[in-house]
Amino acid sequence: MTRNKQLLERDDIDVTRATKARDVMEHEILPGYFYGLEGESLRQFLVTLSKPGEFLAHLHRNLRNDLVKEGNNYPQTEYEPTDFDGVALIGPNPMIPEPDVVIVRVVMPEPERPNLCARMFFCVAGEGYSRRKLYMTEKAEISPEDKKGQFAPPDCVVFECGRGTGSKDREGLELVRFSTGIRVYSGENLELKTRAFEALKGVKSQEELDKSFKNYTEGAQWHLIHALFMNKLG
Repeated sequence: MTRNKQLLERDDIDVTRATKARDVMEHEILPGYFYGLEGESLRQFLVTLSKPGEFLAHLHRNLRNDLVKEGNNYPQTEYEPTDFDGVALIGPNPMIPEPDVVIVRVVMPEPERPNLCARMFFCVAGEGYSRRKLYMTEKAEISPEDKKGQFAPPDCVVFECGRGTGSKDREGLELVRFSTGIRVYSGENLELKTRAFEALKGVKSQEELDKSFKNYTEGAQWHLIHALFMNKLG
């Protein structure tokens, strides 16, 4: 990970080049598997993502090697299995009341630049997982003015990725992706949350505080993704 930290100090173009393999993995390969696999193969893919360390580290390593074979010798970021984490929630449970819904959350390494994923949520429902949707919390551009504020602004935007109307073959799968416009935090920052509540104590009602700072916590993002998937947002 030392090389990754050094990359953060370079120009944006260098960081973009060095994270090409990661970008391809997050926005092409994993969505392609998710929407291209069927039946038992899809189920096994989701099981693997619930403990993704070895799988994603190996996949990323292969993509780096592929870039070298294609003539792209720019040094890529490197990740260990411990840089990835995952968990699956299977309904019904307190977070997901529906009995046929599964949401697998994959925590990615800290994004080195905007548009890379902090988290990926693989959502499925129905017989044979006939209904599926992928949500990504992607690193966002933060303006210099926002960085100077009292509280760190949300640093990610939730994107939805779905299957297009093109080929169903995984190698030629058409994917459509768009921003939901919802801003969230890449991680759970309890210190910031505590400071925010102390600063606004007596200014707003508890309900308003909860609404204002709901996306400070990872648990709240579970509820957000579930609501998006079930069309219950709002």
